[in-house]
Amino acid sequence: MKTKLSSPKLTKNLWFQLILLLLCFQLESCKRKHHSQSSQNERIEQVIKVARTYTGTPYKFGGNNKLGIDCSGLLHSAFLEIGIEIPRTTKEQVEYGKHIEMKDLHAGDWVFFTDKQGSSKITHVGMVTEVHAENDVKFIHAGNKLGVTEEQLYLNYWQKVYLKAIRPQCFVE
Repeated sequence: MKTKLSSPKLTKNLWFQLILLLLCFQLESCKRKHHSQSSQNERIEQVIKVARTYTGTPYKFGGNNKLGIDCSGLLHSAFLEIGIEIPRTTKEQVEYGKHIEMKDLHAGDWVFFTDKQGSSKITHVGMVTEVHAENDVKFIHAGNKLGVTEEQLYLNYWQKVYLKAIRPQCFVE
């Protein structure tokens, strides 16, 4: 005696359910990715907002508060205030992420500089705060003359001493 395990209707119904199930998984995956990107954008906005509260803080080598702060301390303190621990020194920070090209900069990325044209020694860091166009990028940093300020990355001076940019690990997708 042979038993019939499935009818054509039942097989079509199983395929339909399987396809529906796969579509639901795909939709959930898209929702999670969108939520992840959304929360990442919120963290970037938060850290920029916190960094901007340091505007006008005088430069102090090794400083990490609003009485005096250095460039790597600005990033370290701003990130710490939003609950993200990052390396403290510029030397460590330059290794804490994925190298990106200048043309691919986004808010939250870090830009690194030397102190004199032609040198390859990284001595300074800032964080991108706004990108309006490829040649219209602002960054915040703690400089030894004006303290914490936001400046245009494409000023002649910064272009001469620019070395590299990274997307920090906490913002790498």
